[in-house]
Amino acid sequence: MEKIFFVMPAYNEEANIDSVVKQWHTVVDALCQQGVDASLVIANDGSKDNTFKKMTELKEAYPHFNPLNKANSGHGATLMFLYNYAIEQGADYVFQTDATAKQIRKNFGICGSIATNTISK
Repeated sequence: MEKIFFVMPAYNEEANIDSVVKQWHTVVDALCQQGVDASLVIANDGSKDNTFKKMTELKEAYPHFNPLNKANSGHGATLMFLYNYAIEQGADYVFQTDATAKQIRKNFGICGSIATNTISK
């Protein structure tokens, strides 16, 4: 079975992280229900607020969500951290977006259908 990882860096996203996890987990869960091995991985990049605390609280309600915590290293380094993590976990595909709630999953709808069809072939 092929694996797809949805990865996002997060920095001081305490106000948005609930919504982001809920909305993106819906996409990931839909793929999982179709037989795709999908995961949502968000790396807290040393936030000064309660982003990671909220992420760990959300983990219980969202089984395909994996919150990671790391020291602040900036956007680019955090993306590399996430890509390396996904590859180490055996990812065949990595989809990267930001955890700012600007890239909400409704914009992913058609891509989700394409990804599902592509992965399942």
